[in-house]
Amino acid sequence: MKTTPFKPTKHKHLIISLLCLFLSLNSIAQWQGSGSEEDPYQIHTKADILAMTEAINSSGASYLEGIHFALMDDIEEALTAKIGANFKGYLHGRGHYMNLELHDENNYYNNVLFYSFSGYMDSITFNGNVSNFWSLMTDNFGVLKYLTINLNIQGVYEDTENNGEYVFQCSIFTINNYGIISHCINNSDINVLTPCKVAQISAFSFQNGDNMIIESCINNGNITVNCQPNAIIWIGIFISFGGLLNDKIINSVNNGNIIINGIPETLKLSCFAYGSFGEISNCINTGTIQAKGTDIFGTFSCESLGTISNCLNTGTIIGENIASAFAGKVYAHNTPDASKSEIKNCLNIGYVSGNNKVGALFGEFNNNESNPNRTATIKNNISLSKTSGYVLFGDTNEDVFSNPSLILENNFYDKQMVPQQSTAIGDIPGKAEGLLTTDMTGFALQEILGDGWSYAEGRYPIPLGLENDSVVIAAVTPIFLHAENENNYEHVDSVSKNFYVTT
Repeated sequence: MKTTPFKPTKHKHLIISLLCLFLSLNSIAQWQGSGSEEDPYQIHTKADILAMTEAINSSGASYLEGIHFALMDDIEEALTAKIGANFKGYLHGRGHYMNLELHDENNYYNNVLFYSFSGYMDSITFNGNVSNFWSLMTDNFGVLKYLTINLNIQGVYEDTENNGEYVFQCSIFTINNYGIISHCINNSDINVLTPCKVAQISAFSFQNGDNMIIESCINNGNITVNCQPNAIIWIGIFISFGGLLNDKIINSVNNGNIIINGIPETLKLSCFAYGSFGEISNCINTGTIQAKGTDIFGTFSCESLGTISNCLNTGTIIGENIASAFAGKVYAHNTPDASKSEIKNCLNIGYVSGNNKVGALFGEFNNNESNPNRTATIKNNISLSKTSGYVLFGDTNEDVFSNPSLILENNFYDKQMVPQQSTAIGDIPGKAEGLLTTDMTGFALQEILGDGWSYAEGRYPIPLGLENDSVVIAAVTPIFLHAENENNYEHVDSVSKNFYVTT
């Protein structure tokens, strides 16, 4: 007798799906709430989290889509395994904390909170200890908001084919960010104390996808790397590696320091992003970077094909080959779907050092000569600190400054504070030049720089959007010596005056 394979009908598919949903929701029926935004399922203890894990694992990936969970208490008993995979619901922390103890020695993908996250999670602080730890999420396709990381972290060491050589990996929030990370704080350090062959390090995301957003985030964690001579190291605090289209890092701050012990074979380092076609705006770096041996260092981007605007650097930078307070290398391009290649309305107050191409705004300019329509624009920027190279532009190739693909406009430095050349060919009127302090403070530059800056008497301009930061205001306020006439300034032995500093 011929048998006919079972082929479920559309109605049978629906019945099976509803049955799975019923069984899964039945496992969490003990919880108070209905799973709606107004009346979420309530999580009080670790046992409630484990019930949530059971529900996720026993159903299809999308059955929790649109269902809300909320922490009602701190989860003091530590989680020792991931909650689940492909979560598409909502998890609201309501300001509570969750303790983690994730230590699977054999599979670092088990030492995550979620394996692939497509939901929404907010307002949770994560405390505890993790080892063999790459990230809190493997991939973020959803929204992470108001999360704080206070973990003691030991990253992933993977053996290579050569005995005694390791690959180190750690990107605290997520390996790959395809979604939104907003108003999140990292307070955790990353320490690579065992020298390794390769290190890939980030506090927020190792790699980014098109249209990803990191906004209003803060890094307070420090990074220390002990490296062997043949090491290859990539570090980007917000994005370690990647330069895809239309990604954004906005309104974010790095307060963390980076220390590289030893001279690696290759070191590419940035406090914000390795490379980007996208936008970095209204961001601040206060961190100190000690990284002798860097091939390329740019505080906001190592290799920039996108827009860096209204950003501030106050940190001290110790690099090597190419070093800059903003972009290590700037590339001209005319990619229609990407942001413009541009640095504008930025302010540097930090010292930058290196041995080759060193400048506050960029270290080196690159252009594909076969395509003269490509451009990069550097305009309306200020630097108030010395460098070990040139004040504004570090490129030692004098021909760069006559290249029509490089558009320079209104880039200034205080020549009383910084007695250096702005470029390899000196000042370039209208493009790169030094001014007196009195010609830069107050409203003196308002007509030239325009509405991308905030102006006030008694201080230098501040990039618009950063003017309410008290640290920024203190940093841009010079102290003037008082005298009835300028002849009294010709010889000054000492200055003494009592004054108060308030925040």
